[in-house]
Amino acid sequence: MAAVATIEHRSVSAPLPWLSEADLAECIRDFERGGFRGGFNRYRNLERNLDLLAPSANARIRQPAMRSAVEALATVLPGLRHTAILKGAGHRVQQEAPDDVNALLQFLGAL
Repeated sequence: MAAVATIEHRSVSAPLPWLSEADLAECIRDFERGGFRGGFNRYRNLERNLDLLAPSANARIRQPAMRSAVEALATVLPGLRHTAILKGAGHRVQQEAPDDVNALLQFLGAL
């Protein structure tokens, strides 16, 4: 059996509004039990995924969307309506700034 690294729980300086202490404890238990194997396997399998996705390499995403990204994004997202940067929000923007995200998504009601 492969060794599993133990994750030490360190308190953060400010609470994460989208992650309770109980949720964090559950995540820690999951990682202590299984490690990062699932996440690593995603990267170990990249070449195969690229092969599987090759038929859709030039596909366009038709759903209405909002996304802050480079100008070229509009070429693959013809439904792009707007872009926005939410100050202080990071990778989990919908959890870190839910009211701002919901306000920005009001455009969906007009579709």
